[in-house]
Amino acid sequence: MMALAVDYVYANSQVILNPHYHGMGLFDSEYWTYNLLRRVGYKKAYEITESCLPIAAKQAHEIGLIDGILSETASELLDKIQGISNALLSSDQFSDLIQEKTPESDSLFYEKLADCRSAELAKMSENFRDPVYNAARHSFVHKLTPLVTP
Repeated sequence: MMALAVDYVYANSQVILNPHYHGMGLFDSEYWTYNLLRRVGYKKAYEITESCLPIAAKQAHEIGLIDGILSETASELLDKIQGISNALLSSDQFSDLIQEKTPESDSLFYEKLADCRSAELAKMSENFRDPVYNAARHSFVHKLTPLVTP
C-alpha cells in the first residue's frame, strides 16, 4: 500500500497486486485508508480490501490504482520510468506538481492524515490484543498455507 502514496504509480504488464491484508487478519498502516480512497474511491477501496483477490496490472490501471502500464519486463519498466522522471524534472509540470504539495493547497490535508493515523493505530492496537490476529500474524510470518482463500 505504501506505493500508493507517490504521485505516479506504474507497473509492467506482468505485475499482480494484492492490495489487502484483511484475509491475513492484519490491518495495515502506511496511511492506506487515505491513499487507497484517494486513488479509487470508497466503494472500490471497500471492494478491494474485502474481496482479498489479486488484481492484474491491466485491471489496476482500469480502476485507477496505478497510472499506467509501461512495459512487458521489469528492466524495460525501469528504463521507461527513468525517462518519464527526467522529462518531468525538466518540464513546467514539475513546478506545478510541487506547488500542489504545499500545505496551503489543501488546508485539510494534515487533518485528514491525522484522522487516518488515529483510526489505523486504534485498529492496530485492537488487533494486537486479538488472538485471531496473533494466529494470523504467526501464520503469515511463518509462511503457513491458509486453510481457506477467497
